[in-house]
Amino acid sequence: MIDQSISKAIHKVGQLSLLALAGAAVIIGVIVRFKGLGTWPFTADEYYLAKSVENVLRFGLPAYECGGYYTRGVLPQYLAAGLQLVGFSAELAPRAVAATASLLVLPAVWLLARRIYGSTAGLLVLALVAISVWEVEIARFGRMYAPFQTVFLWYLVCFFRYTVDRRQHAVWGMVALSIVGVLVWEGGVLLAVANLLPPFLNHSQGRLTVGQFRYLGYMALLLVPIYWFATHDFRYLSDVSTLPPNYDALVSAARPDVDTGVRPIWMALPGYPLWLVAALLPLATAGIALQWIIQFRDRWLLAAGLLIVLVAALLHQFLVVFALLALLLLFRLSHWRELFCGPALRFVIAILVAAIFWTAAGLATYTWQGDQAPGFTNVAIALVYQFFGYPDFLEMIARPWARAVPILGISLLTLMAAAALRMIVQKDVKSTAEHSAERALLIMAIVMVLLTSAGDAPRTETRYIFFLYPALLIIAVGTLIHAVEFLSGHRNMSGALAIAAVLGWFVLTEDYQPNHLRNIDTAEINFRHDMSSGRRSHYINRSDGRRVADWLAAHANPLTDLIISGSGVNALDYYYPHFDFVYVHPRDSRLRAWACKRGTVDRWSNLPLVYSISTLQSRIAASPGSYMVIDGGRQLKLLWPNVEHLRPVVVWHNRYGSEVIIKFRPE
Repeated sequence: MIDQSISKAIHKVGQLSLLALAGAAVIIGVIVRFKGLGTWPFTADEYYLAKSVENVLRFGLPAYECGGYYTRGVLPQYLAAGLQLVGFSAELAPRAVAATASLLVLPAVWLLARRIYGSTAGLLVLALVAISVWEVEIARFGRMYAPFQTVFLWYLVCFFRYTVDRRQHAVWGMVALSIVGVLVWEGGVLLAVANLLPPFLNHSQGRLTVGQFRYLGYMALLLVPIYWFATHDFRYLSDVSTLPPNYDALVSAARPDVDTGVRPIWMALPGYPLWLVAALLPLATAGIALQWIIQFRDRWLLAAGLLIVLVAALLHQFLVVFALLALLLLFRLSHWRELFCGPALRFVIAILVAAIFWTAAGLATYTWQGDQAPGFTNVAIALVYQFFGYPDFLEMIARPWARAVPILGISLLTLMAAAALRMIVQKDVKSTAEHSAERALLIMAIVMVLLTSAGDAPRTETRYIFFLYPALLIIAVGTLIHAVEFLSGHRNMSGALAIAAVLGWFVLTEDYQPNHLRNIDTAEINFRHDMSSGRRSHYINRSDGRRVADWLAAHANPLTDLIISGSGVNALDYYYPHFDFVYVHPRDSRLRAWACKRGTVDRWSNLPLVYSISTLQSRIAASPGSYMVIDGGRQLKLLWPNVEHLRPVVVWHNRYGSEVIIKFRPE
C-alpha cells in the first residue's frame, strides 16, 4: 500500500515536472526563433523570395521585370510583402512569417501526439519540437519550409478527424489546406495525393463502396489543377525565349560531369542471351504465385497490391516490395499470418527467386554499371542502389541525413520500423480510436517518405522532408513510451521511466544543441563557422553578403573599374548596387534558372548576363581594372584556366562564406 502511494506520488511529480519542462521549452523556443532574426543578410534562397517580394510590392504580382512569374512560396511572398508595408525590413519580413508559422506547429503537434499516445507523449513532443535545433534554424529561414510544415501538421489534424472520427465536415479542412499547401510550396501536391488515402484506410473487407469511389473521383479532380500548378514553371511565361540560343549545346557540354551511363539491370539483359534464358525461372515462379493471388479477386485491393509487389520484384525494385507489403498490412488489407501460411509460400518463393536471380545477374554482367569503377565493393554498392533505387530513398533521404545527422536519422528510421512492426504483429484486438490514429500516422509517414524519395528535388538535402519531422518525432516518442511500458513491471513508475528514456534519447541525437541555441544570433552560428558541410546544408548554408559589399565599396571604384558578379554567388546586388553584369559559367546548372530574354539579362538582378568565356575575357581585357566576386570552390577552378592570361589575383576571401574576390590586371 505504501509502495503504491509512493509510486503514485512519483507519477504526479513526474507529470508536473514534465508540464513545467514543456512550458520552459516553449518559452525558450519562442525566444530563439525571434532573437536577432533580422540581423544578418539574406541567404541565397532568401534572396530569391525577397526579390520576388519586391516585385509584388512594385507590380502587385510576383512578376519579373524581364517576364514570367516566381510562384514558389507565393502565399509567404504576399505575407512578407504585407509585413514590409508596415515597417519590417526586407530581411526580417519573410523570416518573421517562417518563425510565426513554426510556432503554430506547436499546438498541432501537441494535439496529434496526445491524441495518439496520451498526454505524456503530447508534452514530450511539444518540448522536443520547441527546442529542436533543426526546427529553430528552419524557422529562422525566410522561405516556405516552416510555413508548409505548419500546413501539413494541421492537415493531419483534419485528416484524423475525417478518417478516424468520421467527422464528414473535416474533409473541407483537408481540401482547403491542400490548396493552401500548394500556394505555400510546390510540395503541397503531396497533400492532394494524401487526400486519396481515406477510402483505403476505411475499406470494407478489401473493397471500396460506391461512395468511396465517388470521393476518390472528386479528390482526383482536385489533384489535377494542384499538380499542374505545382509542376508548371511560370518563370518562362514571356513572349521572348528566356534561354540563350545555344543553350542545348551548353547543356551537352555539361552533361559528362553527371551522366555515368548506369541503367537498370533488366535493360542490359538483351546483351546476355544465357541470362535471358535464365530469366524464365523467376517468370515461372511468378506465374505460379499469380495463381495464389487470383484467389483474392473478391478482395481486389489486396490482389492488386500483391500483383504490384510481384511485378516490382521481377523488375528488381525491392524497396517497392517491402514498402508495399508493409502498407498492405498496415491498411489491414491482409494479416501477416495470411502472407506466411502454406498457400502463400509460392508467393514468398517467387520474391526470393527474383532477388537471387537479379543478384546473380548483376554480379555476372557489367554493362549496366556504365562508368562505375570495377571491384566487388563498388558492384555490391551499385546493386544496393539498383534494388532500392526507386523511389530514390538512398540518395534523396538516406544520404543527406547520413551526412548531417546520422544518429537522429538512424534512430528515427529504426523507431518508425519498430512501430510499424508492432502494429503489424500485435494480437487481434478491437481497434480503438487511438490505435486507428497511430496506424493512420504510420501510413501517412511511409507514404510521404516514399513520395518525397520519388520527387525530383534540385538538391539532395534534408530540407525536403522537414515538413514530416514532427510526425516522425511523434512516432519515435510514442514507440519509446510503448517500449518502456512493455518492459516496466510497474504502471505508475513507467511514466517517469518513459520520460527519462525519451529525453535521454533526444539528448544523444544531434538535434539537441543547447550551446547552438544560446548563441543562435551570433556570426559563428549564423554563418556555420567550423561546421561540417553536411551539417551546414542541414541548417541551410549562409554567407555574409554585406562583408563582400563592404569590401567592394572600400576598394573598387564603380566609375572606372569593371565589377562582376560571378558564378556561384547571388544576393550581392541587394547590398552592392554597382555590378556591371552577372557572369554565369556555361556549365553552371543555374544558367537555365537565371537567364532571361534569350540569355541577355539576369532574371533576379535585371543586370546584363554574360555566359560566354570569350565575351568575359574581352570585357576584362578592355577594362583598366576589374573585380569579380565568385564562389571560391568549383566555380573558381572552372574559371581560372580561362582567365589566367589576364593575371588574376585573389585579393580577398570571405571568412563567413565561400566567396572570393579576384582582381584582374590585364596588360
